[in-house]
Amino acid sequence: MGVDTIALRGRVHPDTLGSLPRQRIRRDIDVVTGAAHETETSAEVWVADGVMIRADHWRGRPEVMLECSVPNLLYGDNTVAAPVAEVQSAVEDLWGLVGEHVQWECEPEDLTLMRLDVVRDFQGVTQANAHLAGLARVPAQRAATHGYMSSKSPGVQTLYRETGRWQARLYLRSALYAGSREGASSDVASHAQQERLAHALENQDRLRYELQLRRRGLEEEGVASVGELSPTRLWTLAERYFHRCRFGTPVGSVRQKTLVAVGELIASKPANHVRAMLGQLWLDALMPSAFDGATVTKYRNEAKNLDLYASELVDPWGVGPLRALDFDAGAIVELAHVGVVSAAP
Repeated sequence: MGVDTIALRGRVHPDTLGSLPRQRIRRDIDVVTGAAHETETSAEVWVADGVMIRADHWRGRPEVMLECSVPNLLYGDNTVAAPVAEVQSAVEDLWGLVGEHVQWECEPEDLTLMRLDVVRDFQGVTQANAHLAGLARVPAQRAATHGYMSSKSPGVQTLYRETGRWQARLYLRSALYAGSREGASSDVASHAQQERLAHALENQDRLRYELQLRRRGLEEEGVASVGELSPTRLWTLAERYFHRCRFGTPVGSVRQKTLVAVGELIASKPANHVRAMLGQLWLDALMPSAFDGATVTKYRNEAKNLDLYASELVDPWGVGPLRALDFDAGAIVELAHVGVVSAAP
């Protein structure tokens, strides 16, 4: 697990805007006198390949903003995420590089985190499109769900869960390279196509979980600055949002999944309770929100605790072995079949 994109802000000297080569100025005209007034709004300069800084007064004082993919900066691409220690080292190097153009008034560890993308890769995920399609049927906790479907293959290519403060997505890495094409047949285009093919093969069956947190979300999670980054904190953070998105929910044969859940349920519940919970699940699939009340809520919550959802009962991708993404292992695991014994009367 590691970091991909990071965006930072830090205080600089008040003369910074006027010292950078690319200026952005707002011109206002006094409607009474006709006099024109110019106000510096921001200034920009490239400091490294793919890294531009922008100085502005967005938060009421002179600051510099920069955003980059740390793995791209360090390794040339983002196939492998950057560990936290290398992220902090890269930020210190960027701080020094930017310091050649501006006068900082803060230290590297005090830079404010405006965006942080934490990633976790899952290896060996065959039939990933079908697995994502199954997860798309599972509702997240207090978050919207969006799925991107490719025209070149069945199933879902990218699955999004998001709110106004964070976004999480699961996507097939190889599709990023295999999906793009060059219109020309020149040597340059052919070389680029070969590189994309190599990257696609390197990322074959690799599913990436990417959590993107913005400033407000980072502040709420206690990770507001570079100095507060730590491997343990980011792991805990990424794992918690992973389960909030229900990305670890078992997906596959609805029949097998139901049998597994019922096998757990009947060990402690009478037969009429099992029938009532399953009956409510089917009613919710056929007539969503048609019924309510404390008892109905109890059955719905019990189904959720067993990873059963009404939308899966009409899921066209609900076939094949029952599998789940294991966050700790960074892999997909196949769940053992559980038979159903007789319920208590």
